[in-house]
Amino acid sequence: MAEQYSNPTRRRFLSGIGASTAVALSGCSGGPSSSSDDGNSESQAADAVQFLNNDIETVGGVTQSQLTIENTAEEALDFTVSVNLLIGTDGIYGDLTDSAEVSIPAEEQADTSLDLYDGDNLSRLAIHEIQNGYFSLAYAVDGTEVSFQEFGEKPRQYVSFKIRYDGEWSGALGTEGGQRSISGVGDSHLPVDNSASIVSGNAQKRDTGSSALTVQILVDGDVVAEQSTTAEYGVAQVSESI
Repeated sequence: MAEQYSNPTRRRFLSGIGASTAVALSGCSGGPSSSSDDGNSESQAADAVQFLNNDIETVGGVTQSQLTIENTAEEALDFTVSVNLLIGTDGIYGDLTDSAEVSIPAEEQADTSLDLYDGDNLSRLAIHEIQNGYFSLAYAVDGTEVSFQEFGEKPRQYVSFKIRYDGEWSGALGTEGGQRSISGVGDSHLPVDNSASIVSGNAQKRDTGSSALTVQILVDGDVVAEQSTTAEYGVAQVSESI
């Protein structure tokens, strides 16, 4: 899955998702609605358009939803189509949206694209969640949701380890299942095995900076353990039963 960030010209987002999304979208809209006296164009568009195809592609590093939309009404429609990508439960690791203005003559089709995410701009944790299928996609027409899909079975909890520092650091992160070395420059947010019952981690400054280095253990986005140090080459460490 990691190779999807190597800028292929056309690739499925996750195995099977492109096809399943197209089926869900094409079946989510009702038939064309007649014009009403109050001119409610929003509800008319949501009822009248159908999504015939949804190819998920990576173009220039940006993963996009390439949509083919049909206007089944007997008149032209102008509307806004949008997508919301939530990474992790309720979007705790990312909430991304994009929209496009679409005009389709009566009983014709049009193609449009919506950006889902730029892999280069996501945190390691967000990429980890997407690659493991913990995300949802919601499509809307003029603000009316016409399709919602959630991928990946929700774990009992989301556990992560966060290092906050503006310089270079190194340390270790572990659970009862083992420990691994970690290192980096600047803030970092790392995934932890969601089945862990004990989490411990530490980080040490690799310089003489006086700014604070902080380590945190988070469960479902909430900090449950935290420690900081401002000492030169200082070490901060935490451990918590989950």
